[in-house]
Amino acid sequence: VTFIFHPVAQPWHGQSSFMHEAALAVLKIEGAEAFWRYA
Repeated sequence: VTFIFHPVAQPWHGQSSFMHEAALAVLKIEGAEAFWRYA
């Protein structure tokens, strides 16, 4: 089984873009394990 995670910002939720950007920053800086705890 393969799990594919597609982060899609919802434009009608103002904070959605910021949350997705923050999650991607966590992935880039801290790695996948930290990303999954954050996401």
